[in-house]
Amino acid sequence: MRVVALICLIIGAGLQSLTATAQTHVTAPNGRVVSEWWYQPSDPGWGLVLTHAGTQTVVLYTGFDANGQDLWQVGVGARSNQRIQADLLQSHWDAANARVDQQFVAGAIDLRYRDADHADLVLTQGGQAKTVQIERVISTRQSSVDDYSGLWHNPAQPGFGMALLTQGPVLAVVATAYDASGDPRWWLGYKLSKPNDPAAFPARRFQKRCQNGSCSVVEASAGNISIQPRSERELSAQLALADGFSQSPNAIVFQDHALYANLGEPASGRERPSDARPFHSDAALEDYYRMVQAATPELPFECLDFSPLPPGATGGPGGSVTSTQETSVDEGDLLARSGDLVVHRVASTVFTSPPITLTEFRMTRIRDDRTEAQTIRILPLPDWQYADSALALPASNGQHRFALLTSNHQNGFAICCPQPVSVTPKTTLTIVRVNADDSVAIEWQYTVEARPGVLRRNGNDLLLLTNSSLLQSPDPNSPATVVTRPRWRFGNDAPQMLLKPANTWLGGFQPGTLGSTVMTVHRIPLSAPTAVQHFSMLMSQAQMYVGNDTIYLASQRQDPSSFGIDNRILSYRTMTNIHKLGATTLAWRGSADVRGTLAAGSRTTWGLQEKAGDLRVFTAIRDLQSGDTLTAGLLTVLRENSATQHLDVHASLPNANRPDPLGNAGASAQNVRLFQDRLQFLALPAPNPLFDIDLSNSDDPKIAGRLDLSAYSEYVYRLPDQKLLGFGVDATGTGATPLASEGLKLSLFDNRQVSEPVSAQQHFYFGGAASEMPLRNDPHAISVTDTGTDSIWLTTPVRLGIDATPGVTEPLSVLRMLFSRSSGRLLEAKNIPTDNPADDPIRTSDARTVIYGNQLYLFLDHGIFGNRLDSQSGLLPRLNP
Repeated sequence: MRVVALICLIIGAGLQSLTATAQTHVTAPNGRVVSEWWYQPSDPGWGLVLTHAGTQTVVLYTGFDANGQDLWQVGVGARSNQRIQADLLQSHWDAANARVDQQFVAGAIDLRYRDADHADLVLTQGGQAKTVQIERVISTRQSSVDDYSGLWHNPAQPGFGMALLTQGPVLAVVATAYDASGDPRWWLGYKLSKPNDPAAFPARRFQKRCQNGSCSVVEASAGNISIQPRSERELSAQLALADGFSQSPNAIVFQDHALYANLGEPASGRERPSDARPFHSDAALEDYYRMVQAATPELPFECLDFSPLPPGATGGPGGSVTSTQETSVDEGDLLARSGDLVVHRVASTVFTSPPITLTEFRMTRIRDDRTEAQTIRILPLPDWQYADSALALPASNGQHRFALLTSNHQNGFAICCPQPVSVTPKTTLTIVRVNADDSVAIEWQYTVEARPGVLRRNGNDLLLLTNSSLLQSPDPNSPATVVTRPRWRFGNDAPQMLLKPANTWLGGFQPGTLGSTVMTVHRIPLSAPTAVQHFSMLMSQAQMYVGNDTIYLASQRQDPSSFGIDNRILSYRTMTNIHKLGATTLAWRGSADVRGTLAAGSRTTWGLQEKAGDLRVFTAIRDLQSGDTLTAGLLTVLRENSATQHLDVHASLPNANRPDPLGNAGASAQNVRLFQDRLQFLALPAPNPLFDIDLSNSDDPKIAGRLDLSAYSEYVYRLPDQKLLGFGVDATGTGATPLASEGLKLSLFDNRQVSEPVSAQQHFYFGGAASEMPLRNDPHAISVTDTGTDSIWLTTPVRLGIDATPGVTEPLSVLRMLFSRSSGRLLEAKNIPTDNPADDPIRTSDARTVIYGNQLYLFLDHGIFGNRLDSQSGLLPRLNP
């Protein structure tokens, strides 16, 4: 039986002379391969494994000596696609001292390629040279994703190793070790399943028997092999290799269960698991589509709420602004103001059967000299789309402009499709201009077949993050999925394909899984919108953080952490995978993995901050594993290395010099705020310490102090003179006891000196246990206006619970605060109710306040309320019917 060709025979048809190139990874640089297996069809029983790495090629020869015993030899030659030459070294193992004690040149190879699948080989063994024609082992021509081809070794066991070949459903292994006499022996094993299937498969040994001038190769069962990849650089190998041919054929010659490292370059071209790579060709992208067809969708078969991620409102001159993560980057929100015009999102009902509740944008004119609000227009939206977020744009020729983000709230699965909405997810970005007569003109519309994420404006560019699934289920009567290719278009122009090899990248996935979610960054220059750029990445659901001239995408990945005796995965370690892009070119600039997870919810990206080119990342450690630092939180400073295109770890906390944990292990690190050179976060549960981290020295971050609290702040706003205003709850519960809200709490903290820890200064309490505050979950539900003198006004919507009646709340109201620069204190923290009925089922999360001149406005889902900002009447009356 053929030995090296055995793999091909098992899959079905043996080898045929084909002209197409062999399998490559979908992101392999220039489509090149890292491993080639060759054999001689006319004389089976021996083979060559060529493993390419950098400028060199490692040659593994597996054959037989003059007595028919199996042996292996290894050599190194210059990498070439025309000719490879190498001397072959044979080793002897000294088992007593666990080292190679002899090594000598036992042969040589001189291989000349005739084409990708055929070569002429001059093989020298025992001083004798022969010229033979060899063919390449090929089982499939399609591109791959899970490809672990290459040479692997256990760093703790030098002299032993494995050569792996992954092609389609085949994983083949040649294990190289030594017998009891120290002579080199090799074993072959293969399986037809996913590479990450840890089930053991048989290992075989081979010998060559010759009699009367006729030779044949015989095989014997000789143990088993189990492979469980951890990444393209590391895998867990379990080897139990037996003799196979002696009087004790089951006697184990070599046994090992350890993490093996890849000696060469991964087939994907990724140097580190965190890296991303583009698809190398249209054919590779098409192959990926075919593979995805058989994958499991990453999205559930249920209706999802694809509301925008961190929303934010932008303010124009003469009025309040809200809180944004970066002062130079505007953020879309459910309310946007440009001068005296406010665009706000409200619910509306379409009287179909059954009725469908959509959302729409209304435009309202407000006054700064008296409390007056007049809704003048419902803004035009695409049919059957929901209003998601709006953003005020710079005025043009004195005319107000807004960017409106809308979508049909579909995820591609028919079960989520209330007729007559199309099942295909669609997101539309509409730019409108308000004329002098208050009429509205659409400047342009951009539509993409995807779900909406965040909308940002960075200078003259709009940045939109969307996500789409390559798998959809359009038939409500069947869960069967089909592959879809998302498209985009301007206005009524012909749609264009969103994913192309040049702008589509593949991120890192857990071995054996196939990503079907596409995250896309759309860069649309306001001055030339048709010059739109795209960067798409197949990755887990991601968040987008925008710096001044950079964009970061962050997502989570589960990496295998430990393995059982059967080589199955016992535990996983959560990593945050971060990719850096240029904001104006969308060029990939590097990636990194950081242990832990970013905070959940609408403030996910608030655990990221770029300062002087470094990215500061704060993650929570919720799944402590062996070897982890015992801490609730981890601060990592990443610095771009342009030479290697990596984001390298420049500093971290805790570290060897500063080992104090950032919260006790097992605590929940939450409510993260990075601002200038300070980091604050809360470690729950009680005593609810508020940590203050000094980042003024990027090389040496340190804990400046901690403050134990009887309550906790879920959002922290920065006031002048390093004062912090914390919005949260007063809570009960100690130790492991769950925290229970007893009402809202407003706290003023002093953080004036970088060298001094944060300290509490003032506390205010409001409402009972059922109290709600949108700002606790949405950092942009706050309005701030600086009078330019001594005072700063702040307002945020609240709904207060009534202590005496659990579960019952008062009418929606506004918490009004007045901060004095001169005293450094809050002069007022007052709750001002509306005259709205207490039982009105208003969604508190959609409430927003606007301060314009000396007027205070509250925008609700179906009503606008207002009064003078400094009014002492204690009531916000309704302004519109």
